[in-house]
Amino acid sequence: MKQKTINQRLLAYYLILFFLSTAIAVYINVGTGKALKIYNNFTNQYSELNAFYKDVAVLDGYAQMYLYTSDEEYLDLYRYTLNQCCEDISELKKSALNEELIWNYTKLQNMVDTYSEVFEEIGIRRQNFQEKYGFYSRIAENIQNTYIEYSTLIADEMNAAKDQMNMQLKNQIGTTVIFVLAMMASALLFAYFSARNITLPIRKIVSSIEKIKKEDYNLNLPEKVDTVEVAVLKEAVQEMADEVQASIRHVQEKSQLENQLLEKENENLKVKELLIETELKVLQGQMNPHFLFNTLSLISKMAYLEGAEKTSELMETTTDLLRYSLDKSNSVSDLYSEIESVKNYIKIQEVRFGHRIKFELSVGNHIPKVIMPGMIIQPLIENAVIHGVKNMVSGAHVLVSVKRGGDKVYILVEDNGTGMDSSRLEAVQSGVEEKSIGINNVRKRLELFFGIKPVLSIESAVQCGTAVTVELPVSNGMEEIYEQSDDSGR
Repeated sequence: MKQKTINQRLLAYYLILFFLSTAIAVYINVGTGKALKIYNNFTNQYSELNAFYKDVAVLDGYAQMYLYTSDEEYLDLYRYTLNQCCEDISELKKSALNEELIWNYTKLQNMVDTYSEVFEEIGIRRQNFQEKYGFYSRIAENIQNTYIEYSTLIADEMNAAKDQMNMQLKNQIGTTVIFVLAMMASALLFAYFSARNITLPIRKIVSSIEKIKKEDYNLNLPEKVDTVEVAVLKEAVQEMADEVQASIRHVQEKSQLENQLLEKENENLKVKELLIETELKVLQGQMNPHFLFNTLSLISKMAYLEGAEKTSELMETTTDLLRYSLDKSNSVSDLYSEIESVKNYIKIQEVRFGHRIKFELSVGNHIPKVIMPGMIIQPLIENAVIHGVKNMVSGAHVLVSVKRGGDKVYILVEDNGTGMDSSRLEAVQSGVEEKSIGINNVRKRLELFFGIKPVLSIESAVQCGTAVTVELPVSNGMEEIYEQSDDSGR
């Protein structure tokens, strides 16, 4: 009867121990699952947000191409990309965790709808183009400018979720400790009331429990036991040790997940800094302030020294150049306008440098009117003058060549100046050269506009000059009507 009572007690103890251990495992797994779900939700929101802004940039590019070419292919691409933008916002709304985020994403949808409505009016129905084009041009820019705001909203939600998960982790650790202590207390109480009937095996089991309390899991359990009850107790203690170790591992995995979330947040902060740096570079002007100062100073001196015809002509040329640079530096232009702007720029530089630098402009036959970003060629010529031939006393030569080759137009800006060694050339090509802001700006705008890489290449060697080549893709239907004026080549 007494042995049977012991068996009943051992069985009850084992069931309670198993229940508590299972509850701890389930509790920890549920908490880990919730954390992973929240982490995946925010990761998906960042991915969808980035996809939306990329689609908006592509959408605006197709819209601009259609406005300037009226090509139905670009209209189809525009409508397809518009649907993609709407789907991106829909996915963002689905993954939003609160009404505030849903409301903000609805504002994004309204901005896209406004952009689409204005484009339909001025682009497809061709109504009120002059009155609404400025407003239309600002809509896409305003959408892009909201990126940091919405990234910050998601980051704030992530921080709030992180604080909540930290609180849950503390509660989970506290609950786990309580359960573990409860199991230890049960083992000690059972050993106390059963000590008079069980001798050495029980003492060893108690000693093993003391080791567990000290987080030492190298247990000293009896190898052989004579009773079923002691065998069951031995097995229960061993399972308890295993479950505690498993619980500790789960807590450690939870801590690792928290560290991963923090690392992800740091990465997002680095992305924000990169976006701000890129935006500042894009906003920099394309014309060198020193060039403007020198040109205006030259005009003033000429007005003082001579009659006025040359000064008047130079003033008119400078005015045309300034007007083009202000109108096209951050908007869409075409190759014909670029060439005419280069002619004005070369006229001014020839007056400025006299016979020290020879400028030559060569435009081939049958050059199509390629739609492209404005102020692309002039920064390359200016770079050739400043970094290539400016310090040469004589024999300096800068060549600008525009030729058609298959389905591309090649623009070459070449000088016979000092050139670059291989290490500096690699730095300029990779975009890490601090002094090559102009070339980096041109490269980025071309790649964003045409959506292909590379469209700009550089060749150079020390004392052998530098050649910069720009490849412009030619679309079907471009009319090849460019006619050179008398001053197109020098």
